[in-house]
Parts: sequence; C-alpha cells; structure tokens
Amino acid sequence: MAEWYISVGGVRQGPYPTAEVQRLIAEGSIPPEAHVWRDGMVEWQPLSQTEFGIPPLRPPLPPPMPYPAMQLSPPPPQSMYPCRGCGRPIHVTAAACPHCGAVNEHHPDYSPTDKRILIAFVLCFFLGGLGMHRFYVGKWGTAILMIVTLAGLGIWWLVDMIIIATGNFTDRDGNKITVWL
Repeated sequence: MAEWYISVGGVRQGPYPTAEVQRLIAEGSIPPEAHVWRDGMVEWQPLSQTEFGIPPLRPPLPPPMPYPAMQLSPPPPQSMYPCRGCGRPIHVTAAACPHCGAVNEHHPDYSPTDKRILIAFVLCFFLGGLGMHRFYVGKWGTAILMIVTLAGLGIWWLVDMIIIATGNFTDRDGNKITVWL
C-alpha cells in the first residue's frame, strides 16, 4: 500500500495511505494546488497530475429559480381593489364605491378627464382648421397655432382626426381621452 506525502504551501504533511488522501480531498482539506509525492516518483507532482486528479470543488448547482418578474404567463387580473376613498374592497366593475361614492380608478371605463372623444371628433371634423377641438381639451397654445398656420395647411387637421379616431388624443394634462359619450 502506497504512502503519500502532501505539500501545501511548502509545508510537508504525511505519510498518508491512499484512502486517507482520497478522504481529505473529498472533504476539501487538501486544496487543488497541493503537490504530492510517494515512493517511486522522481519528484513532487501537482495533485491534478496524479491518480487523484483534480477534485471537484463542489457539486454542480442547479440553474437559478426564475424571479416572479420572469414568469411566462401574466398573473391573473385582480377583481377586487381597495377604494381610494374609504379603503374598503370594491369590485373592478363597480364605477364607484358603494360605501363612500369615490370613483373607481380600476373600472374599465374610468377616465381621469371629463372630455369625450365624440365631442372632440365632431369639433375637429367641422371646425378643425380653427383648432376648436384643441380649445375643447384645454390645449390653448396649439389651438392658436392651428389658427395661425391654417391647421398646418390641412396636414395637422388630418393627423389630429386620425389620433382622435384611434383613441390616442390627450387633454392638456396628458390624460388620454378614452370615453366616447
């Protein structure tokens, strides 16, 4: 049975039987950069070039768990939300809180503006060259520019018609006008 000597950082240890060296490698007591020697070897050899090979530093780890933001499917929509007025839960389909009357911001038809698409569209269609639809939503500066430029020679009027019809027109505060009537 071979007896092994181990050198770690220039400090010689041993002799150890082969089974003991294997156990020390497995528990991590012998670092991979250690050198070993036994009777019959010409000189000290790195541990990696002997029958012991390079010991695994640790078992392979599984891939990381996905974070909640990395979920493949979106979470189910909530059906109950706290009322912004009284804090009691109200259903998403309720236009207002039945307890305090506060407007439900989560309602599908909720709009933070009182302006309507239909009115803006009709004003733009008939009086768009004068910027009346922009006066209606509170954009006074651009409404005056529309008058001065004759609605950008009609191009600005056409662009506004498309924006209003697609539901992307905003009021002076940047709130989308989403309600038709």
